[in-house]
Parts: sequence; C-alpha cells; structure tokens
Amino acid sequence: MIKYEEFLGSYVLQEVIDLMNEVKKKNPLLTFTLGGNRTSFFDEQVPPNRVEVKTSLKVHDIRDPDKELGGIGYDTEEKYWVRSRLISNDKYGRWNKSQHESRYSKHMKNIIKQASTYLKPFSFDEIKAEHELGMDRQIHNKSSQMHAKVNNKMRIDFTTAFPELLHMHNIGYIPATPKMAEAISWAVENKKEIEKYYDYKPKKCMIWVRPNSVVYEIDKVVTQVNSTADLPEDLRGKLFVLDVTDKGEFVEDVGMKQETGIYWVLL
Repeated sequence: MIKYEEFLGSYVLQEVIDLMNEVKKKNPLLTFTLGGNRTSFFDEQVPPNRVEVKTSLKVHDIRDPDKELGGIGYDTEEKYWVRSRLISNDKYGRWNKSQHESRYSKHMKNIIKQASTYLKPFSFDEIKAEHELGMDRQIHNKSSQMHAKVNNKMRIDFTTAFPELLHMHNIGYIPATPKMAEAISWAVENKKEIEKYYDYKPKKCMIWVRPNSVVYEIDKVVTQVNSTADLPEDLRGKLFVLDVTDKGEFVEDVGMKQETGIYWVLL
C-alpha cells in the first residue's frame, strides 16, 4: 500500500517526506517545493478514486528561494535519489542530464549524506556566468547600434576617399596621424594599379578549341572557324601566349587557360 502525506496542497510519497525531514535536519536553510515526478493509483473506495502522489521535491536555499539547487525523490525501483548541478554521475551519459546529475541508493542515509554534500547554494561565479552573456549582449547591441549610426552618417566608400587622398597629397596636406599618412602614401604609390583593378571588370572572350573547329564569342555573337589560324589576330596572339602557360594561371591583360581546349582571352 502506498503511503503519502499532504504537503503544499498535494499528496507526496511518505518516503520523500521522510527524506526531506532528515535532509532539513542536516541543513535547516534548505526549503522544498513540489517536484514534477509523480505516480498514481486507485484507492479502496467504492467506486475507487484515482489518487495522484508526488514522488519528488525541488530543493531551494532560504536565502535564494527562487533558485533551484536540485531535487530529492524516491523512484519506482525503490531507490532514494538526490539531484544537483554539482553531481557528475558517470554511470549515465551527459545527454541524460537528469540522471547524470543524480545519485541513487536504496538506503536513505546514503542519500542524506550526498544531499549534505551537493545541495549547496549557488556561488557568485555561477550566478555571474549564468547572467553575464545577457549583459554582454546588451553592451554589444549598444556598440553595434552606434557603429551602424556612424557608418550611416560618416562612412566614406573607397571610390570617394581615394580621389580625396590624392587631392590631399597634391595640396601638400600634412597628416596628423601616422595611419592617415600611410593611407595617403599608399594611395599615391599605387594610384595606377588601384585605378585599374579596384573596379576591375574586363571584357572577356571564351575560345573553345575543338578537334575540327574553334568557337568563340564576342558581344554575345558566337563564331565558328576551322582552326586557330582563322581567329582574329588579337585573339590568335593571346591564345599563343596562353598555350605555354599552366592551367589556371592568370596572365595579366591576356587571360587564362582554364583547361585543355578552353581559353579565356581578355579583350
């Protein structure tokens, strides 16, 4: 026959009530609330009534009543148990968090001892680790919002900044910071290359050299000739250069041999 006792408006298994009372003797600062584990049975009334009984209690510290330290209970295998974040029970995998963080015993005294060891209040470092990410996120959001405002109002893209840097150099501007001086110097030294490659979109032509024909396309017009000798002179000259290069090697102002029979020529 299942024995139980009323606690906080619900029926709680007698073994769990007894365990709670013994744990409280060891640590009077602990308080208990109803847990989620339960069982049910039909009593001997006519007609019988279904009775639900809690088989676990949550454990709190009276100094932090909203923080759950763990739990205690009694399971269907007639074992007492205690659960705590400080327990690491390697009999169970970490994926099974509830069991991994629990100790079990058929003897109440063993669980009372485990409860005294592991049902400890949260430390400052634990609380900090739990909540710091939320604060850091708020700080990061403030910074990100300001970055967005600065970028929106003050950001200058390179096509705007580059001629300004050249202008500053030409009028004899003396930079106030080494970084600005470095930027102006680099812009002046690399002016030709920057102007060529910053918005680099060269016109290209694919040439497909087949065993018995050569096909190429210029301005969306596809043309087929009998051999490379029949190609326009500028294409033929660049194709000759690419023939002696390695596959995938980009040749400036010429093009690239992508694979056997496939060439890209820059126009």
